[in-house]
Amino acid sequence: MQGNRVRITAQLIEVQGGFRLWSESYEGDLSDVFELQEKIARSITDQLRVVLDTDQMQRLVPTATEQPEAYALYLQATAIFNRRDSRRFLHGIEQLHKAVVIDPGYARAHARLASMYAIASEYTPIDLDEALAGAREHAEIAMALDPSMAEPHAALARVHGAQRRYVDEVSAFERALSLEPNDVNSNFWFGSTQFVVGYIERANTAIDRALVRDPMLPMALLWRGMSYSEAGDQDNAEKLLQRADDMGLALVGTGWSEVAEARGDIAEATRQLAAGTEVLFSAFPSGTAEAFARACYGDAPARQQVLHLLDAYLAGNPAFIDGIVPYALARLGQPQRAMQLTETHRLSHPMYLALLWGPYGKETRTRPDFTEFARKIGFAAVWDTYGAPDLCRKTADGGYLCE
Repeated sequence: MQGNRVRITAQLIEVQGGFRLWSESYEGDLSDVFELQEKIARSITDQLRVVLDTDQMQRLVPTATEQPEAYALYLQATAIFNRRDSRRFLHGIEQLHKAVVIDPGYARAHARLASMYAIASEYTPIDLDEALAGAREHAEIAMALDPSMAEPHAALARVHGAQRRYVDEVSAFERALSLEPNDVNSNFWFGSTQFVVGYIERANTAIDRALVRDPMLPMALLWRGMSYSEAGDQDNAEKLLQRADDMGLALVGTGWSEVAEARGDIAEATRQLAAGTEVLFSAFPSGTAEAFARACYGDAPARQQVLHLLDAYLAGNPAFIDGIVPYALARLGQPQRAMQLTETHRLSHPMYLALLWGPYGKETRTRPDFTEFARKIGFAAVWDTYGAPDLCRKTADGGYLCE
């Protein structure tokens, strides 16, 4: 943007393979921004009509619809989904609803709706039960329309995980991957959820499979980059995080902060952690993420400020707890309180649970009451079924001892 002039560039890319189909720029007065957006939308539709009029065997993307407007809405929503753009996440859901009105038989759009609903409470104020119900509804529609698709089963797996039915979650992912072993989203989600329950090597293997198929999948790059960082490989971590950053991932600062901390650059770690958690503190006053980042790196007044904000949030007796709350408590030296909240409340996202298997979670997982905590939240059920997590061993009394 220069003065009162604005320039908007639109690119249409094939979702899984990364091939750019079309790129075009528009320039006009700032007052004309909505007209420019309309031109872009119409141009995308025109470009898609060319693709959709081509023989199916020549298409770069499996569109599964003959309606270019529906396909354009699907691609736009998918871009929001892949970047985890919290400011536009509900707009992405709205776009997909429009797509399935245009083409009620558009199975891929229903499946992507299920996926977006499955994680909507992680990035928006939507009620958790409402989001999970939406995920289940559209997953079932997608499965009825196309029983061969993996994505709706993966979305159902995320619903099971949000309900702490981790054995059912694994079973749903196994079903998804039996249908489409190379499905990008299913492999990434399976990997990230395996990390949540402590299977680090299994998680990395699945996320690597996703990245072979789509080397620019932003969230997969973040999770794998953070895993590299936590294993001490900062060089590989930087490579993947840079790609996630280039793709505009809102959360990438959480990964950069770990790399900066490992390299001894606390000022940069603070800056990146603030940037990366800003979208996660959406239920809190402006500036909370910055205060939290300072608190994590030794600022005592900031720590008191954040703890006061967390207390005020909890005093409101929310129906479910924003997942950033126990994560923040654990980072700020209150692991027992974080555990108690997690035992008694449902969480909007699993960020705190993933923290348990990295360096910031060691204080929690080595506590003597961790086994009981793991049983109460459903972890032990999956460990009893699939074996002890990577950092733990099963003891003679049926408990788990972690390091």
